[in-house]
Amino acid sequence: MTVILVDKNIKVFVANGTHWHEGETAIIGGSPENITNIGYDLVAGKFAVDGKMVDVCALNPGESVFVESVETVEFDNLTVGRISLKNSRIRMGLTLDSPTYQPGHTTKIYFRLTNISKAIIDLEAGQKYATVIFEQLSEEPDSPYDGAFQKEFSFKGLADYKSEYLHQIQSLEGKVKDIESLEKSIYANALAILAVFVAVFTLLNINISMANASASVIDFLIFNLSTVGGVSALALLLSGILDKRKYSKSLWWIPGICLVALVAIGVFLWATK
Repeated sequence: MTVILVDKNIKVFVANGTHWHEGETAIIGGSPENITNIGYDLVAGKFAVDGKMVDVCALNPGESVFVESVETVEFDNLTVGRISLKNSRIRMGLTLDSPTYQPGHTTKIYFRLTNISKAIIDLEAGQKYATVIFEQLSEEPDSPYDGAFQKEFSFKGLADYKSEYLHQIQSLEGKVKDIESLEKSIYANALAILAVFVAVFTLLNINISMANASASVIDFLIFNLSTVGGVSALALLLSGILDKRKYSKSLWWIPGICLVALVAIGVFLWATK
């Protein structure tokens, strides 16, 4: 069972930070002005950007940054610290990730901000983005905190997220490429079907009209070869642009035969004049 501590308790922590004694909860470098009714508003000191600690940061949509507090907090063996994003920052489009600070931990407070909005969010040192809420345990744990981040007064860096999730990233990139390829294939198939319909209806309509006009066999051949060759060449050209894997170059024999036949008819007509 835990109890959330209120402003009168937190005032003691700030006062303890002025004359700090090891083993007591203290907010070192804190200010009474930052005390709320159930928490303490942390002041941003630095931002971890590309391996450097900077005073300002422009956070693009989807990007994250670690924030280091100005204050150092020592938690006694009965006190836990939970970090919460301020309401005003939630409405800006920020989210927050943070560990639970355990009893016995002495450290600056570090938390990660992520921009989930569609706009760039400017972050500045001296601003307040998060609140630490203190909870008191019913009894001390057998083993107070003594982990790798004990007495972290300067940022110890990030884990290698990329190497941990590289295979997942590559898998996702492969799936994206597969989807893009499928999209192109769908467009290519749609164009091919459209070309077939255009060719069929054109051939039917014009052939019926030519039959009614008693056109010659040569006229029928010229028109049909021209239509089939032109439509098939256009369909293959567009399909090849959209999906190069789908259509083999060998299919160009269709417009090729039509062209050769048209040239042969042209030569025949010229020779028989």
